[in-house]
Amino acid sequence: MPLPMEIRDARAWAGQQFGGAELGHRARVLRAVTVAADLMRSPSVSVPKACPGSRAKRAYELFSNEKVTHAGLLSGPVKQTIRACARESTVLLVQDTTSPTFGGRRRREGLGRINDAPHAQGMLVHTSLAVREDGHVLGVLDQHVWARTGPKHRKDETLKERRQRPRESERWGRSARVAHERLAEGGVRAKVIHLADREGDIFELFEELDTMSDSFVIRATQNRATNEGTYSIDVAARGPVLARKTVGVPARPGRAARQAHLEVRAARVEVLPPRSRGTGGEPVWMNVVVVKEVDAPSEKEALEWKLLTREPIESAADVLRITDIYARRWVIEDFHMGLKTGCALEERQLESFDAIANFLAIASAISVHLLQLRDASRAPEPRPATDVLTPIQLKLLRHEMPKLQPNCSAQQALRAIAVLGGFYDTSKKAQPGWRTLYGGMQRLLEREAGYIQALEELRAAAISPGLLVVAGFRE
Repeated sequence: MPLPMEIRDARAWAGQQFGGAELGHRARVLRAVTVAADLMRSPSVSVPKACPGSRAKRAYELFSNEKVTHAGLLSGPVKQTIRACARESTVLLVQDTTSPTFGGRRRREGLGRINDAPHAQGMLVHTSLAVREDGHVLGVLDQHVWARTGPKHRKDETLKERRQRPRESERWGRSARVAHERLAEGGVRAKVIHLADREGDIFELFEELDTMSDSFVIRATQNRATNEGTYSIDVAARGPVLARKTVGVPARPGRAARQAHLEVRAARVEVLPPRSRGTGGEPVWMNVVVVKEVDAPSEKEALEWKLLTREPIESAADVLRITDIYARRWVIEDFHMGLKTGCALEERQLESFDAIANFLAIASAISVHLLQLRDASRAPEPRPATDVLTPIQLKLLRHEMPKLQPNCSAQQALRAIAVLGGFYDTSKKAQPGWRTLYGGMQRLLEREAGYIQALEELRAAAISPGLLVVAGFRE
């Protein structure tokens, strides 16, 4: 399988991601491709710096165009995600919400409250990210954006009143349904496993997933009643030990690093609907997996996870696989960091919710790209460096890193690029993250731009090909 990125040509990457965006007019699509290419080259800088000259004005016009929408822009990357999912036998769909906040006392149209700070304003972004079981990022499959612009709900609101109004918690089931239907419409036959943290422990979400026959791994927050008069987590915690595992716990302020010894138990249960629903609804079956540290320094420090799933729990390999799958949920935190740090989402001086949401659509594709760049540097199978770099880029990289061989692998080349971005590892075992990789890639792209400009000027001056070879400027 080829490496899933196009760092060799920003325009080609942007065309692939946004060439199929549903914006109603070819001119708007072409502009989206141009803006995405400019931002991909330098995602963390301001729009005027990323989009030189008159292209900055056209970028702002794209973001503020009433006929350009977040959903329309994102439809291009979503199509690419569906194509990537079609090549897989199993797809993890990781859901989570982030709340970007925008500073300044000036109110921006359409943004809403985020916290109780008087001048805080922002939006909420709920994303469903498609990931391979080995953790490789495939892309965004769904993203819902909204702002809390209405009045706060009363603290004395009755249960009936609460159920009669739209609730933010409904986003979990809605996003799962949208992602499921998009995969089905795209002809994807992969097994789907939905992942969520404790905020996704919602009975309505389990009911929605049950109707779709999709699997899930969700961290539990509630000890739910079962149809046998017991409670779900208690049943699993009393079961026999199915597996043992040792993990490293990194050092924290005031606490030394240690090895944690874990025991894994599991049980199948049928959980009842919440009592607040009265007699409405049928029980939903699930497996409960309890992972708990033994001989911890203290009960407070003991590691513990309670996971709800429809994956098998018959063997030690089964339950350990479930813990490994849940560990893939962290990738969406990296995705959020890519939005906020890699693309500087919260620093954008755009004037309205719609303009910020349009920028977010492009930033989401770039954030995925950053993670795929990291994944490629860690891929176990060797690939030639020419899969990810042009001959010019490889030549310039070898000029910076003379020990890099001409026939180096993609992984070796990307590690060298990470060193350009500030990566330093004396142990030779650590893996570079997306920030050092992309920092190094930006430096390499800057060198390439200067090299190509010099080459064009020499050609324009009618320098003979022989002199270009002597000067080292031949491609």
